[in-house]
Amino acid sequence: MGFFDTFKNNNVNLHKNDIVENKQDHNWNVPFHAYGGDEPYIFVSYAHTDAKKVFPEIKRFHDDGYNIWYDQGISPGNEWTEEIAKALKDCSLFIVFITSNSVDSINVRNEINYALDKRKPFLAIYLEETELTGGIELRISSLQGILKYTTTDEEYNWRYKKVFEEYMSNVMEKPVETQSLEKPSQKQTGFQITESKNQQYNDKVNYQNSEYLEEFESLNTTTDSIYDLEGYEVLIILDDGTNLTSWNEVIDKSNPPRLAATGEPVIPSYWGEYASKAEVMYVSEDLSHSSKLSYKYDKLISLKAIVATGVTNKVRDMTNLFNGCDSLETLYGLNNWDTSKVTTMASLFNGCSSLVDVSALGNWDTSKVEDMEFMFSGCESLVDVSALGNWDTSKVKYMVDMFSGCESLVDVSALGNWDTSKVKNMDDMFSGCESLVDVSALGNWDTSKVKYMVDMFSGCESLVDISALGNWDTSKVEDMEFMFSGCESLVDVSALGNWDTSKVKNMDDVFKDCDEIIKYPKWHKG
Repeated sequence: MGFFDTFKNNNVNLHKNDIVENKQDHNWNVPFHAYGGDEPYIFVSYAHTDAKKVFPEIKRFHDDGYNIWYDQGISPGNEWTEEIAKALKDCSLFIVFITSNSVDSINVRNEINYALDKRKPFLAIYLEETELTGGIELRISSLQGILKYTTTDEEYNWRYKKVFEEYMSNVMEKPVETQSLEKPSQKQTGFQITESKNQQYNDKVNYQNSEYLEEFESLNTTTDSIYDLEGYEVLIILDDGTNLTSWNEVIDKSNPPRLAATGEPVIPSYWGEYASKAEVMYVSEDLSHSSKLSYKYDKLISLKAIVATGVTNKVRDMTNLFNGCDSLETLYGLNNWDTSKVTTMASLFNGCSSLVDVSALGNWDTSKVEDMEFMFSGCESLVDVSALGNWDTSKVKYMVDMFSGCESLVDVSALGNWDTSKVKNMDDMFSGCESLVDVSALGNWDTSKVKYMVDMFSGCESLVDISALGNWDTSKVEDMEFMFSGCESLVDVSALGNWDTSKVKNMDDVFKDCDEIIKYPKWHKG
């Protein structure tokens, strides 16, 4: 099911009934008719229970001459959601009024998601201090917003007009009343939402996303938008700007045939008729007809950004999907993939050394996945994996090298909720994670079926405390060789003294090059 189908199914009856009930309960006084012309306009999203707060604000915008569309005047019926979606898709600016009511509204959440998925210019206006839900915070925490409840009226007036002018100049129904948009003299407050602990990270992510998607759009000479393929299944843009619409025009030229006698490469003449996989820089693809995604984008070494939509539950195998895409930074559309039947994600992002943001994967249904080995191996720019904290890993058997070589990874606390009760092999799982400081959250993991922990934390040179791992059930582990090798910041590992090592056959160099350790577990043979 695509996002629009989800949007429709969630909204159509809820929104229709919500309008009818709220008109009765809150005695709406509709301030003006929603804009219905052909000129650009602003789409307003709000909770209907907030009508008395919101209507004065949108009336102010309307009186200033801006074209405003909001969901009044639509007769409840079968076309309700289509009208909402069309109005949202065609708007020039999306505004959402944030209150405790709106963050709890499924309609508002759907409209936010739809607007962001359509890459609409976005402004959140906070009418009251509001604690965002996790999902909303994830999507809008780094986007521009106005804290109306903390600003003076003069400053608020200046701030919203500043945003409106950026997107709505030359599109008003009537001229805006003459008023200087010069910044008020008051101290700036309330223009940006409260910074989260990951603000700097989010800024970097959003800059990259914007930069590459904008370049992708600028190089697109085939369709009106990289988000609408207009009947094509794929849009491919090469590093020289060439637009292609079929993978049949691209071949792998990385391994040419060789002469048997000398081993010298021989370049076939027909290769000149095709583009090389190494030249592919941007891809937008509708995957709704695909049942097999393994190796789909394997070794597209120049791929910077991908817009990939429509993945359905026909897909079972995602092995090596983005393997070796070492330039890949921007993933768009993956948050709506249906992964509910996928059984293997091995090496999915292996070697994606430029990938910073995996938040788009947070909604994935991983309940049937059995193999996650090498999934993020070599993702050396990856800093934050908190979005993966809600994954259902209850059927995963293999986590070998899952995060190996993720040298920028600092925090894995969100993974503490993972169900690892069926995992058999954790070899090299975090090896080479040289920035990793704290693994205490992993103390809750069920390791009762794990047989192999070779090099599991080797090279984690910043790791200071592993005492929480003392709770692990190691009764079935057979090999711990080099498990903490190179963890040069460890001092006291005596908390591991209760580990059951009765089945361990190889414990060689488990603490090799951990020169600062002064307290070892009782089973350590030195």
